[in-house]
Amino acid sequence: MFLTDTLVCGSLAEAIPRVLALVRQRGRPAIVRGEVNLEVLCADIVITDPTDRLPIVAGRRKVVAFCIAEFLWYCAQQTDLHLLETYAPNIRSFYGGQRFVTGSNYGAQVFGARAEGSQWAKVVALLGQDPGSKRAFIAVYSADGMGSLLPENHDVACTLGFHILVRDGHLHWITSMRANDAYRGFVSDTFSFTLLHELLAATVGIPVGHYLHRVNSLHTFPEDEPAIDRIIQAAEQGVPTGSATRMPPLRPEELWRHVDDFWTIHEKARAIGNWQLLQSLRDLRSPWWEWAGDILLEYHGAGASGSR
Repeated sequence: MFLTDTLVCGSLAEAIPRVLALVRQRGRPAIVRGEVNLEVLCADIVITDPTDRLPIVAGRRKVVAFCIAEFLWYCAQQTDLHLLETYAPNIRSFYGGQRFVTGSNYGAQVFGARAEGSQWAKVVALLGQDPGSKRAFIAVYSADGMGSLLPENHDVACTLGFHILVRDGHLHWITSMRANDAYRGFVSDTFSFTLLHELLAATVGIPVGHYLHRVNSLHTFPEDEPAIDRIIQAAEQGVPTGSATRMPPLRPEELWRHVDDFWTIHEKARAIGNWQLLQSLRDLRSPWWEWAGDILLEYHGAGASGSR
């Protein structure tokens, strides 16, 4: 019933076809809300180099622009799905058509202000005083904010939380999920969560270690089977995955200094239909923001180079 072995991959691009093949080969039918999913229970996926996270895989549509936008959406503690519709026009359909989310606003859970500081700030302080602690946990699934568990509520967090362990001089990150769509959610979630992993490591000055993605229900949906076939077949035929381009290192001070400005520029560009405004990200003199801006400019056909 439960998987007892761990899938170990060097990068996210390597993991994508292997995770889909895992579900295809070892999954069992599960009826969920009247629909038959293919599902494996208790899947562990390790990525040994979490900084190698560009999800560029043969047979799969390019999603790097959406992944960047979603990560920055989390960092800005946004709840408005309208900000992401430029990159995923049907995103509201996954939340029952609603525009604002409260259960799935992971950024607010991670970075949001609380009586004694954000969970993120507490973990940073803990690791500064006691790097070997087992207490560094950030909870995402909240009993207070989840509302009903009945099917009509589409806004129940898939992510339970993050456990951070510093061992052998490296900061390791364990993501725990109640459920994950292997075709969509696994890709964008792992992209964002490995960036959070890198961000925390840089904040506390400890090298990035391994990333573990632990999922209780790892599943696929019938409508995605043709796309999954293409990805698995390309991998079996040895079509290269990944990209020679690597994302520049993420520097915490540069991220926090400009993330709110980014969304101001982004929404002005969308409102007036002039995505060239994103060119201003190059003026920040930050390799990471310049790289992200170029990806988004290319996505919008605004004449920038880069990998999506």
